[in-house]
Amino acid sequence: MLGSRRVLASVFVQSMVFGALFGTLSSVQPVFAAFGKAETFPAWFAGIALVSAGASLTNALLVRRLGMYRLVRATLIAVCAASTVMAAVTLGDLLPENLRFGGFFLWAVTVFAMASLTIGNLNAITLEPLGHIAGLASSVVLALPTVAAAAIASALGLAFDGTPGPLAAGIAVGLAAALVTLPWARQA
Repeated sequence: MLGSRRVLASVFVQSMVFGALFGTLSSVQPVFAAFGKAETFPAWFAGIALVSAGASLTNALLVRRLGMYRLVRATLIAVCAASTVMAAVTLGDLLPENLRFGGFFLWAVTVFAMASLTIGNLNAITLEPLGHIAGLASSVVLALPTVAAAAIASALGLAFDGTPGPLAAGIAVGLAAALVTLPWARQA
């Protein structure tokens, strides 16, 4: 199983997606506090979850039309671009004060929506050639990215500087690496 380039590439891409999700989950509360929203964090976080929840339905509607691979690729491109913009405007201090929190909120929605548009599809892409060992493969294919994501999330959390800039930059880099690797997940 781990000798397959397709499986390894897909596990790497899943690791980057999980890393982005776990990194955002571990850093989102301190970012909200930095914006002076610590007291209302639960309501704002619920808002992110509600807004991004529509991505699951979107995935169900689009996956039949576009296919898993194309949907994953388009999602990674969109979130990588959004993360690059978020990192640039945050680290470059380019947004007016009154737009910073709104920009962060919208960007966080894209990261959470990415999970709905990619994780299940990547898992299916990975397991497609492994039907003969599906049980073992499923366990390994989810365990490896989860462990890798914990390390990625730790690094992203340690980079916190009071702004979402390092988080967004780290996610942009990780998703760019995922995009470079993704074509190998498509090969047999």
